[in-house]
Amino acid sequence: MVTLKEIANSAGVSLSTVSAVLNNKKYCYTSSEKRKRILEVAENLGYLPNINSRALRGMPTNTIGIISSPFNIPIHSECIYHITSLLNSRGYHVFFGDSQKCTPQKEDNMIKEFLSRGVDGLIINSERTTDTIRSMIPACKIPIVNIANNYGQTGDKWSVSIDRGSGLYSATEHMIKCHGKKKIAFHARSIDANMHKLNGYRDALEKNGVQFTTDLCIEIDAIPNRFKIMKDFILTHKPDAFVTTNDELAFEILRLCYEMNIKVPDDIAVIGFDGLNFGGMFIPSLSTVRQPVELLAEKAVEILIRNILEKIEPEKPTLIKPELVLRESCGCKKARSETPFKI
Repeated sequence: MVTLKEIANSAGVSLSTVSAVLNNKKYCYTSSEKRKRILEVAENLGYLPNINSRALRGMPTNTIGIISSPFNIPIHSECIYHITSLLNSRGYHVFFGDSQKCTPQKEDNMIKEFLSRGVDGLIINSERTTDTIRSMIPACKIPIVNIANNYGQTGDKWSVSIDRGSGLYSATEHMIKCHGKKKIAFHARSIDANMHKLNGYRDALEKNGVQFTTDLCIEIDAIPNRFKIMKDFILTHKPDAFVTTNDELAFEILRLCYEMNIKVPDDIAVIGFDGLNFGGMFIPSLSTVRQPVELLAEKAVEILIRNILEKIEPEKPTLIKPELVLRESCGCKKARSETPFKI
């Protein structure tokens, strides 16, 4: 590894001047010509800054740790993409930790690993509040922004989240008011993990004069026989609509309806949740509750960077309203009659 001393010798300047230039010190009064020469020599020699050394000296490392699970949840992947792009545009590099099936202990270990690498801040998708995390890791003095599902509604001022409850409320109410649906089923992989969505669904039913019943709430994990279970559910309970907790579940219902010769949206209307980009490519195209992950990413990065640079803390949680995207599967737009292009 190239040292500062080697750069100083090659550039014909003192070691302290090289250190000041490469670390962009405010007290560095060297001429622009000498600064340019030092930077050119450093580049030609292949100099790489020692991040751990900077961290030990209490200096910014321009690195951010992200802990999330993008590999099994498409909307998380899209969100992390936007966060990473924004951080890169601000001159920050990203370390990533996968939190799929993550226990609190494993999450704590990842945070400690990032702290040991001297990251300037963390963006996490955690089931715990930031206060809880800090109580478990007293050494954590850097800012943490939580982009988990629910903490915008629990008072955690460091949280940036989508108001998922209002999203399901809007979808359910739309089915009732605009399409006259009365037997609207709620479908989730895990109901416990989607309580805010379930509450929004139930509130919309009750406030529009439709009785809530757990008989129309179905929870099916990603198991091989899930299509048979759903088929039996449809034949037994005969719902006239579905609202789902993600778009993948909605796609599965569209496929099953096709296989059962059930017309969508005439017999069963469907609204998904997430707003994945390819939802508009299906026939029928999928109506959905779109999560504005670009805005979520922007807010999360803004809060983090403001605290890193200016020590400004957020005053309250950031809760972002989702958007109802109306297409064919709920009955808002006439089904397309054209024949799909065959390759």
